[in-house]
Amino acid sequence: MSVFKSLVVFGCIFCLVIVAASANDIKVENMEALRRPIPETVAEVKFDISWENSWSNDLNWDAAWVFVKFRAPGSSVWQHAILSTDASDHVAPANAVIAPASDGRGVFVHGGGAYTGAVDYAGIRLTWDYGSSGYDFAAGDIVDIAVHAVEMGYVPEGPFYLGSGSTESYSFTDGSWTSGAAIPFQITNENALSISHTAGDLWATGNDRIRTGTLPAAYPKGYDAYYCMKYSISQGQYAAFLNTLTSTQAGNRFSNQFGNNRHMIRFDGDSGSYIAEAPDRACNYLSWADGAAYADWAGLRPMTELEYEKACRGFSAPLTGEYAWGTVTITGQTGHSGVDGSGVETALPTTANANLTYESLLGPVRGGIYAIDGATRVAAGASFWGIMELSGNVWQSIVSAGNANGCAFEGTHGDGEIDAAGNANAATWPAGTGAGTRGIAPHINAWHLKTSSRYDATAPAGRSYMGGWRAVRTAQ
Repeated sequence: MSVFKSLVVFGCIFCLVIVAASANDIKVENMEALRRPIPETVAEVKFDISWENSWSNDLNWDAAWVFVKFRAPGSSVWQHAILSTDASDHVAPANAVIAPASDGRGVFVHGGGAYTGAVDYAGIRLTWDYGSSGYDFAAGDIVDIAVHAVEMGYVPEGPFYLGSGSTESYSFTDGSWTSGAAIPFQITNENALSISHTAGDLWATGNDRIRTGTLPAAYPKGYDAYYCMKYSISQGQYAAFLNTLTSTQAGNRFSNQFGNNRHMIRFDGDSGSYIAEAPDRACNYLSWADGAAYADWAGLRPMTELEYEKACRGFSAPLTGEYAWGTVTITGQTGHSGVDGSGVETALPTTANANLTYESLLGPVRGGIYAIDGATRVAAGASFWGIMELSGNVWQSIVSAGNANGCAFEGTHGDGEIDAAGNANAATWPAGTGAGTRGIAPHINAWHLKTSSRYDATAPAGRSYMGGWRAVRTAQ
């Protein structure tokens, strides 16, 4: 959802229109902007942020990735705001931590100490260096600002396994494998990996989903720490993205599937904006190009398929045939209790922990729908790190390790800007070939929801009714 308001901002007065962009249960409220007298090309963006189902412990935590967009006076183009990379330039409440990205494209906001439950961080101040974008706003200028927030889960550094030791389709395995169940392969660092049908090398149980060669050191293998979106891109988040694009960009990134298979984003001609009527529902009909553009625009990046398995399995030893929540059992959702699309609807049956769309729903459900109060990891359908719906709901687009174009990916982050046609333009990202999907295969069966299934690991997503996306960012 978006909330507009006009303010007069004090301290070398100039005027701004503020947009609060939120999705799922995260909220950005009470925004204002203060321009500092010295230097004159730096301002503070002040706001409160809150969300539910938060946690922090010695192993991992969740966080909000916060980034800012602005539109200069007289311009129709939204640009990405460059924030200070010095943590001391930002102001956090006593119970929060602000960790700025080294490229200035955003900050992570999370709590300190151990806790579980809802969080509310008031009075956050981010330093925005608009001078670095070539601007020197004058008193009375009207500047549009949008503050966006995305919930993320922290995946810490450490070794993990690829492959569960079962017979999932085209699973990763040790190169000594000849037939039958896969042999789990451990990732112990980010060094280059040899890919071959040789003992000690990375391989897969299907030759058409892997290639002999090298997985370069620059390809993110999941050993290093990273943040992963807690939920797939929601329809509310995607509508907010479309609303910052030019008409050409948005036209190329809009699927125009309103009313089909639970997709509820429409273009409103009266307001000239895109509206999500079920904003918390996972966004479907996202092609690889659609999701990559969103990730670039948000200052994030695509997830590799090795990072996908670590996001599911964590540091645990693999369990043969497991789903993302660490067991081999699954209960599919068949309906809803409450108003579907309201953001507070719950799943039926109450024991459901996954959306098996081929059974009855034929479309996505809201992110986090199984994470009711007191739910265990299994009941919530949560990964080892508390990341939701990695098995089921919509598929997860990934950078494949199964072909040369995917292996060339170097983990570069988006810079917040996309090209004039609405495409991601970040260096080394696959343009299609080199991408794939994990976590679901529509019209088939629950076997392909398993953590180690690589059924479509080399097939880039088109605009399917189950085509979803989630992005990551390398941790500093």
